[in-house]
Amino acid sequence: MNIAKALKEKNKKVGVIKELNSKIVQNNSIPKGDEREYDIDVLIKEVIEESRSLAELKTKIHTASQPIRSKIFLLSELKSQVASLKKVPTKNGIDRGGYRAETIELTSQVKAKDLEAIIKNLEKEIDAIQEELEKFNHATEI
Repeated sequence: MNIAKALKEKNKKVGVIKELNSKIVQNNSIPKGDEREYDIDVLIKEVIEESRSLAELKTKIHTASQPIRSKIFLLSELKSQVASLKKVPTKNGIDRGGYRAETIELTSQVKAKDLEAIIKNLEKEIDAIQEELEKFNHATEI
């Protein structure tokens, strides 16, 4: 199995674990006399087995991705930076809004157009890294 398939399998396992945990939470305490839909002991055993299997799969993925791990970390950091930069205010001029009685004049060091260009360049780099990772994930067996 290649890394790309393993990542899909990992996501499925995460979903299964989430669903099992949800069933445990929803069905453990029920009104006395009601019929229990699931055997909670069985569900707990299943969720523990699935969790062990997920940990094993994650370990295999982690080990196989070692040659490109720095790219994975860089991708994560660049995505975080883009998200942060998209929140940077770039308003210039008089601000009359809010709960203030007085108006204030705002000035931004980085203008909206410049910030958009920075973000666009980072997004191009993100796309290039993602392509590289996808190729690696499809070519690398675990």
